[in-house]
Amino acid sequence: TEEVCEKTLDDGIDELSTLMQIYPNPVDDKLNIEASVVIEEITIYNITGVAVYSEEYKVKNVELNVTNLNEGVYFVKIKTENGETVKRIVKDNRN
Repeated sequence: TEEVCEKTLDDGIDELSTLMQIYPNPVDDKLNIEASVVIEEITIYNITGVAVYSEEYKVKNVELNVTNLNEGVYFVKIKTENGETVKRIVKDNRN
């Protein structure tokens, strides 16, 4: 029998982004971030690239209160023990 060993090289970003969920999106008041790795830091940037929130963590699940954010598009940078990924969210004040 012949054994086949395959190794795929990747930058890790796509793999990392599949290890986490961000919901709901669009978000009104509470943004949930769930990861299968430890989240070290979360930074939220507005559309112009200005950081509007930044906090350090040592957990896998975070619930952020985003009621103070204005409506619009934001980028959430999630730094984990395995690297970092950026997700796009929409803030929608439904109330």
